[in-house]
Amino acid sequence: MKYEIKLNIKGLLLKYPERALMILEDEFSKGLDESLGFIMREVVRGTPIFHGQAAESVFKEIRGSGMYLHGVVASNLNRIGFLEEGIPAHTPNYANLSEWIRLKLGLTGPHLYAVLQVISKQIVKRGIKPAFMFKKAWAAGQIEVEKIMKKVEERVAKHLNE
Repeated sequence: MKYEIKLNIKGLLLKYPERALMILEDEFSKGLDESLGFIMREVVRGTPIFHGQAAESVFKEIRGSGMYLHGVVASNLNRIGFLEEGIPAHTPNYANLSEWIRLKLGLTGPHLYAVLQVISKQIVKRGIKPAFMFKKAWAAGQIEVEKIMKKVEERVAKHLNE
């Protein structure tokens, strides 16, 4: 999402350019952090609980500097794309699935093998249903991000008018 802040500050930016840029950078950074926090909470809320550490792997990050900031909400798991978009029916990688069962459920030996059989049969039949947790969070967050950024505009205008 790209968000532009347009302010009617009646010449204050030209009158006090250093102060104005400092205020803009500070307030925009705070608004971006708050917006990313909202989106991140929505992603975590939408992440299926049975997918191991997927929810715990979601993070937010502000990149760039000055007025060239951009925010990221992502996951450091390499399989998060499969969870987001789903996977069509296929034969799963048994080694990866066994490791997931061992880590998630703490099973070993014959118990692990029994659960592996049940889960792998379902993946062969149905695949993995997409969760769309990032997509849904973004859709849910657009209105909230607009509200947060509107507050940023108001705070910037207030600071510049002091």
